[in-house]
Amino acid sequence: MERLFLWGGLVEEQSINDFIIESILHRNFSDDLTPKQVYTVISEQVISLSSVKSSNESNVLFTSLMSGNSIILIDGVAETLIVSTRGGERRSIQEPSSQVVIRGPHEGFTESISTNIAMVRRIIKSPDLWVETMKIGRVTKTDVSIMYLNGIAKNEVVDEVRNRLQGIKIDSILESGYIEQLIEDQSMTTFPTMYHTERPDSVAGNLLEGRVAIFVDGTPFVLVAPVVFMQFFQTMEDYYTRKEGKYVFTIQMINPGNVASGLQGGSGGQAPPTTAVSATGDTIFSSFAGSMVVFSMIYPYVNHPNKVKMT
Repeated sequence: MERLFLWGGLVEEQSINDFIIESILHRNFSDDLTPKQVYTVISEQVISLSSVKSSNESNVLFTSLMSGNSIILIDGVAETLIVSTRGGERRSIQEPSSQVVIRGPHEGFTESISTNIAMVRRIIKSPDLWVETMKIGRVTKTDVSIMYLNGIAKNEVVDEVRNRLQGIKIDSILESGYIEQLIEDQSMTTFPTMYHTERPDSVAGNLLEGRVAIFVDGTPFVLVAPVVFMQFFQTMEDYYTRKEGKYVFTIQMINPGNVASGLQGGSGGQAPPTTAVSATGDTIFSSFAGSMVVFSMIYPYVNHPNKVKMT
């Protein structure tokens, strides 16, 4: 006798009906077959899904069941079949709300780690795009993957990211922010030490520059490491526009009245606080609220090393 176990809401019901239940019901099993032979026929000839594994460890079976897989038990056989039937309701691909662009792709990551990895693979169609997956969290057993371009990313960087992730000992990972806080060098700092994004093209651009991406199942935010300070002044449209003659700088509008008030400890009846003004290329976003202008940073863009020279 065969028994099928699954968790409703986590599986693709159409696949189960078409490729497991219907296949088994329409298969005529000879009465002379032993339970082990039935097990072999089902695993090799009946089930036509791509991923079919076997295991007899209870923790593996429960983890697979809670991950959306289906398990098949056969009387008289110690081994259990694990069939990949992950599915259920998922949010569709939409434009990211945190990094909206005019020029460039208008699609963002979702909460599905497999979908997010596939979105990057559609951009970088290279066999050197490697992905390593592990489970982190003693209770949640969250899928976490690192992605990098073999031959471009330094092995020392990849090894460091892998070792830090493997060294995490915690009950739950609910979002990529957990990973960020657990593997960063300095936590008591006002400056971010890791870059996160909802855009597949942003991850692809960073991978091509030798960085490592960290995907966490259940969140649309992907982490990128290592990062430099100037990376946080870059927008996605900088990848799609001309680089020559462009500058990124920060203009800080300082109101002398606020400075004097701060030194005296007062706060009432003063002018609006210091306002930061940023400019990229020909566009300036500003809110003028002072009389003193300080240029705090100037950084020229350079030509991309792989740019094709026109003759």
